[in-house]
Amino acid sequence: MTLEPDNNAVISHLNWLQSIVARLATNSSSCKTWCITVVAATLALVANQSLDNSDVSLAIAPIILFFVLDTYYLSLEIQFRMHHEFFVEKLHSSKLLKQDLYVFSIDMYKYKARQKAICSWSVWGFYLMIVVAMFVATKLVSNVA
Repeated sequence: MTLEPDNNAVISHLNWLQSIVARLATNSSSCKTWCITVVAATLALVANQSLDNSDVSLAIAPIILFFVLDTYYLSLEIQFRMHHEFFVEKLHSSKLLKQDLYVFSIDMYKYKARQKAICSWSVWGFYLMIVVAMFVATKLVSNVA
């Protein structure tokens, strides 16, 4: 027996998927916010303590950490979006069964989602600009001192 689009369980399942995607997008945004905060604090500490410019490399570790974490969240978000699209496609082609509800089999999208996440401009563009800004700030501080 196939399910109809106006079925409460189908609507609930779609709402659940959308809330998961929204949470993952929020986590990704938080990674970027925390990265800026930690890198700025590290640069301020280095500038204030008149430490060697090589100590600025301490800021690279959190950038890499947040890059990996942000990529992971984006990958999961893409996997859930792909599952959402697959679910809706089954729903519209009248192939959605009751046992398809509340089953989140996202593993089949893992490799494609990771590839998309790693190559995403929202990840590379942001973290690359942070690294560039960090080196520019380092040069400015070293020229002032």
